[in-house]
Amino acid sequence: GTLSVLAGTLDVRGSNSIGRVDVAGGGALAYGVTNTPFGNAAINLSSNAIFGQSYSIGATISDRTISNQINILGDVKFGIGAATGSGGYASHLSGNVDLGGANRTLTVANTTYLYGVITNGGIVVNRLDTDLSSPKLLYLYGVNTYEGATTVTGVLDQSNNPVLGLGNDSALGRGGLTLAGSGSLIVKAISHPSVISNSDRTITNAILINSGVSGVFDAGTNSMVTLDGSATNILVNNMILRGAISGEGSLVKTNSGSLTLTAPLSYLGGTTVADGNLVLVKTNLTATISSSTVGINFSNNVSAGTYPVLPGALNGTYSPATYDNLSPGQSAAFNQSTGQVVVTGNPISKTTPTITVTPGSYTYTGSIQGPGVNEVNKGGSTGGVTLSYAGTGSTTYGSSATPPINAGTYTLTATVAADSTYNEASSTPTAFTIAKATPTVSVAPTASAVTAGALLSSSSLSGGTASVPGTFAWTTPSTVVNSTASYPVTFTPNDGVNYNTASS
Repeated sequence: GTLSVLAGTLDVRGSNSIGRVDVAGGGALAYGVTNTPFGNAAINLSSNAIFGQSYSIGATISDRTISNQINILGDVKFGIGAATGSGGYASHLSGNVDLGGANRTLTVANTTYLYGVITNGGIVVNRLDTDLSSPKLLYLYGVNTYEGATTVTGVLDQSNNPVLGLGNDSALGRGGLTLAGSGSLIVKAISHPSVISNSDRTITNAILINSGVSGVFDAGTNSMVTLDGSATNILVNNMILRGAISGEGSLVKTNSGSLTLTAPLSYLGGTTVADGNLVLVKTNLTATISSSTVGINFSNNVSAGTYPVLPGALNGTYSPATYDNLSPGQSAAFNQSTGQVVVTGNPISKTTPTITVTPGSYTYTGSIQGPGVNEVNKGGSTGGVTLSYAGTGSTTYGSSATPPINAGTYTLTATVAADSTYNEASSTPTAFTIAKATPTVSVAPTASAVTAGALLSSSSLSGGTASVPGTFAWTTPSTVVNSTASYPVTFTPNDGVNYNTASS
């Protein structure tokens, strides 16, 4: 059947089988004790409806999460406690949320976790005016696809402005994020409770910070309780914002991690780094700003000129900025009041050095050999050297950074990295040879006797000692033996690739 709440508060504390749930304007639907109070029914919330957990269900997130589809048909409140004066708990909702094709105002009376997919509309997040206590959180974990904007509205000097937690890179759907009203509004990088490792939160949505608002971006350490309550993990959630940030408000970085901004910045209210690092990635530089230091790493060969680091003032007290990768003779100065860095002097025009290799003489030894770094003339450059060896002709080898072992013909190409004065350059492939080694025969073999007039080949050879394995044979086996005499013997190594034959 259908469960309808037309007015007042209905508190459901048991498992039920319900076909449909409707909460009319002014009605409040509460639940507790079990996470299946509404069976599989979709929950339809009309304008001014109130919905949330009112009584203990269990100690873990898994126990407390209800999975019903939620259809939002107007502006609603999440959280029973402060909304009704009857106490209450945070709501854990894993069902998908349909906004009904319109912008819906969600007043966060108690902290609310939305794990499902949000579709079909836009979101305005408000604080509860009658609750002046601690801030309430709206955490979004779904791969959301709603097309409208997400707007968070704050009030000046109030401690309970809503906190927006982003537990998925698509948490904000496909529209922009607007921080509106006044006061400080926190946007926090978080992980899903099922995630037990550090993770960066990358947000591509455009962000608008209105006048009078401080957009506080919290990236760093978080204490996350697992779904089953078995552990509390201390995770680091850094944040990367790839969408443009505009408006007349200010930006504040908090928590111990890093916030990285990669898109155009035009917000006018200044920047404060309270903790951790703010990293700004620009075409010509990358700047890393902490609460007291500024470090700027320039791209290669940056030209003289003025480069924006921030769209306006950097608030706080900073030691002199440090600069990396300037060319000799260049200097830089960071202007804290304008957020710009001025580079003076143009980079020195680099030249390309001539790299040469002078090989030595090499004979097979069983170890690697060939020209190395010491045989490379870098043409004045101080860059590091990398070597590439390759075989030529019938020699098969490489390309390899390791010198060869076997006898054969090779080339070496040396590459020298760029430094502040010279470009990267390589030598022409320079030929070198590892010659075959010649074995040593220390004991000649013994020949068997033959009859005068017989061919030398009829005498067999036995014994003999050489420096490497191989075989002995008569050098001229067709010679006719007419008298006792000495005849030449040839030693042939088994390893014919790396050794010559030898005579005895």
